[in-house]
Amino acid sequence: MRVFPNKFPAVREDCEETSVEVFYEMTAGRGRHEVLVDTPDHNETIDEFSEERIEKVLQVLQDRLNNFRTRKHTQYVQIFKNCGPSAGMSVRHSHWQITGLPVVPRRAALMAEKMQGDNCLFCQMLTYEKEQGKRIAGETERFLAFTPYAGRFPYELWLAPKAHQRDFGDMNTEERKD
Repeated sequence: MRVFPNKFPAVREDCEETSVEVFYEMTAGRGRHEVLVDTPDHNETIDEFSEERIEKVLQVLQDRLNNFRTRKHTQYVQIFKNCGPSAGMSVRHSHWQITGLPVVPRRAALMAEKMQGDNCLFCQMLTYEKEQGKRIAGETERFLAFTPYAGRFPYELWLAPKAHQRDFGDMNTEERKD
């Protein structure tokens, strides 16, 4: 596996521009954008990975997430994997992208707000999906894989912890193995 800065980053660490008008405030796209290449084989896809390789990929992603959080201007970290051109994949070789952004996207902030306390909307959704059983793709001791109701992308799949947990960075070794 290799991690390196994205050649065409969505955000850059050397951006400094900020301007304030009476009504608007603009900040530069300051941040970090990395690529994790998860296999040396150009034609290998994630469904061909061993459980051990996937566990290692998750460990590297978790390490990068926690590293990004130590950066001064990072307020939000997003990790994603595009598979195929319809998902926006421009490079065929299997890879992930990690972005550290200076702001929290509104949708992410709203989701985080709904995950607070005993009345966590996400936990309620998992309970409902388990009861319905229509969209379940797989289940382990600690996780539920399902297609979201009215997903935004073709073949969208959510992998969610069964226990209330807001943060991928807090995942322990047993959870990564599962």
